[in-house]
Amino acid sequence: MQNTRGQRFMVTAGHCFENRQVVFTESLARVYGTVSNRRTQGIDVELIGGRQYSGHIFTGGTDSSTVIPVRGAGRAYVGFGNYCTSGRTTGETCGHRATSLNGQICVDGECLQGLIVFNNGRFRQPRAGDSGGPFYVKDRPGAYIRGHYVAGNAFTGYAVPWTAVASNLRVSIVRSLR
Repeated sequence: MQNTRGQRFMVTAGHCFENRQVVFTESLARVYGTVSNRRTQGIDVELIGGRQYSGHIFTGGTDSSTVIPVRGAGRAYVGFGNYCTSGRTTGETCGHRATSLNGQICVDGECLQGLIVFNNGRFRQPRAGDSGGPFYVKDRPGAYIRGHYVAGNAFTGYAVPWTAVASNLRVSIVRSLR
């Protein structure tokens, strides 16, 4: 995503890191960037900036280097049953059905509202470590972002809607043509 000045960022869940924290790969071999805008406006997201970022997301398993281009972003729809998530712990899982656009969760005394609620009866849900990963729909040319995973259990997942991220952080999606 990018702000109005054209600066590009990655997004992750706001409970993952602290403001101004430098984020590394697990091997500590590479720097992803530095955190800003942590939990701004009551949404559980934060930006990682300071490096080169492209409009792609990882797909496949946790060891996969396969990416697909981001083609756009928008709102999720209740009843649609083929949303995907991609995270560090479980990799890509698809077949998630959105059941509500007004979910609420409370963690450590802080409540988040207006979340996308989703479930998947056939495949596993995202787990701890997947937070901040994209919640999206795929088609042949790429992915369309609908939100970012922030919490869940064995049966239900929650995602901050893309529309809330865009309006609260004043960012737009970075699209990729390939």
